[in-house]
Amino acid sequence: MPFATPDFPQAGNQELFLPGVSAATGNGIYGDLIETARRNGTEYSKIWDLFAFGESFTPHLARFTEGAIRTPASISVAMRELIAAFTSYQNQCRFCTQAHAAAASELFGNEELVWSALRNLETSTLGAKEKALLRFVAKVTKQAAGISPADVATVRAAGWDDEAIYYAITVCASLISTIAGFPPPAFRKCRPKRTGCRDKSSRGMGTCGGRKNNGTHHTTGRLSRNSRPHDVSA
Repeated sequence: MPFATPDFPQAGNQELFLPGVSAATGNGIYGDLIETARRNGTEYSKIWDLFAFGESFTPHLARFTEGAIRTPASISVAMRELIAAFTSYQNQCRFCTQAHAAAASELFGNEELVWSALRNLETSTLGAKEKALLRFVAKVTKQAAGISPADVATVRAAGWDDEAIYYAITVCASLISTIAGFPPPAFRKCRPKRTGCRDKSSRGMGTCGGRKNNGTHHTTGRLSRNSRPHDVSA
């Protein structure tokens, strides 16, 4: 697909710069994912190492992002997924960009729209209201200290209420740190359809973000206390 590859460099299967952390995978969900990936010789995001090292508390970051994106609000889930992808693209985080762009593409039903907005917001076919919000998100991402009441007033004038602005800022903030932007570890084999898979096998409903380079799928379904990944292979 012409809109499937971000313009920033391919990171490749690099090792974490903290070998003492990457070696301590533990016996939890993320440790299981890491061991499976290593055993199969497949690439995996090194953020798994960070989550595995602190698995007693890092799942709360995943729940935070889940709530910021999926809680019913005056701003759509599709737009919040686009904000997550947009923030990740600004930060040149390939993994999170691809994951959230895939989810946004499914929800908008238009992959070209999503990637055109990421690559060049001003020339994209995104609506004026949505462009105004993403300009604000870009400033939150790159120049947070420079945000002023005038910036918020501009977003309000475009048609966004305070609740929508709150969620836009919260999603953006959760992705500025790529740790907070990592999806919860409710991995499962999916049968992707046009609107994404709907797997109700765990607590809550997971929406598949699409196939990633290593053949796995990620969901943004809620994480149950005793959940385990069903499968990390396609």
